Amino acid sequence: MIEKKQSARDEAKIVCLEDLVPADHLLRKIEKAVNFDEIYSMTKQYYCEDNGRPAVDPVMLVKIVLIEHLFGIRSLRQTVKEVQVNVAYRWFLGLAIDAAVPHFATVSYAFCTRFPSEIAREIFGWILEAAVAKKFVKPEEAFIDGTHTKASANKKKSRKEQAAETAKIYDEQLHVAGKRVYLPPFLAAASVERRVDLAGYLAFLPVPVAVVKGGEVFRLPA
Repeated sequence: MIEKKQSARDEAKIVCLEDLVPADHLLRKIEKAVNFDEIYSMTKQYYCEDNGRPAVDPVMLVKIVLIEHLFGIRSLRQTVKEVQVNVAYRWFLGLAIDAAVPHFATVSYAFCTRFPSEIAREIFGWILEAAVAKKFVKPEEAFIDGTHTKASANKKKSRKEQAAETAKIYDEQLHVAGKRVYLPPFLAAASVERRVDLAGYLAFLPVPVAVVKGGEVFRLPA
């Protein structure tokens, strides 16, 4: 007998994110292996203590990039979309089920402009090495090689060397992504002439500087 199941889409329930994430989830292992609070002291000098708008938590910025690479998500833009609907990712970031997720350009800007490459590489290398050292994560789950593929166990390289190499790749990919200028839909779909007319709008885009030239948008060197 076929019984039609009633939809529960509109059903309201009180739930806790902690109860929705499997005990053996990879992100639980990493959260247990790494003291992410150390990131605050590592990045403190790059923030103003008593001026400017409230910044996105640096730990959240780092964790979003980790999610992107550990789960093979193709871009920061897509990673943010995945965080919006994935309860495990939200748990890892400390976000409530209905909390807004930082814009992908905010994450990119932080690593391309606010944090120097040395700090970014130090942070990611330290996290990856710690996670593998405590055996919460396998080397092949955490490390990637120069071809940007998951690395097999390499007996010729120490764990620290593999972590440093992977961290360098993370940083390089962030800087490549940071050079792209993402246009709002109405501007991306506009004609060449209209884009030039709307050039002033670029002052409000989440990028340091950009210009319209012949209808194309370019990022200028800082």
